[in-house]
Amino acid sequence: MLFEYLTVLVSVVVGLSLTHFLTALIRIVHNRDSVRPYWVHLLWSLSIMLWTISFWWFTFAMSDVQRWSLGLFAFVMLYAVMLYVLMALLFPEDIDPDEDHQSLFFENKTWFFSTLLLFLVIDLFDFWMRLETGLDIVTLGPYLGFIGPLIVFSIIAILSDNRRFHAFFAVQAFVWVIGFMVLTLPTLESA
Repeated sequence: MLFEYLTVLVSVVVGLSLTHFLTALIRIVHNRDSVRPYWVHLLWSLSIMLWTISFWWFTFAMSDVQRWSLGLFAFVMLYAVMLYVLMALLFPEDIDPDEDHQSLFFENKTWFFSTLLLFLVIDLFDFWMRLETGLDIVTLGPYLGFIGPLIVFSIIAILSDNRRFHAFFAVQAFVWVIGFMVLTLPTLESA
């Protein structure tokens, strides 16, 4: 009962992130004659959406936690909020119907990749916490193989305007997120 109560708010934030993503996609469809989508921007939004779904899925593994502190709950909420912020940085609320998404992406890239870097550091901290509580779903090697390149590439992305690098990073991140989902998300069973 406690887990269900606490995760309602987490689920609301996850739902807001997914709603933000879906609303942005529908806005692109409605304004298809004037909007100029950018595939790198869209691929990043898909990656963040998949990461958000993975996070929501993984929170079920926390249903076995018997004692919840305010600190643990705040940390889980921070994780959900960071995913929402990443999505909101990709799709600002006041975007013009004829916005050039490539220009938008590069105008906001420092904010997006700085936030992604902070999020990755939080994820790294989360991993170490899960090792302490026995909730780890992946061993250290594969995890570092996933998070390490994302951290390094995020630092480069903050500093670089190179379109080829950003395209490469977007594709790599998308593949890594999908691969990590497939390899790490547990199968859920009803009690």
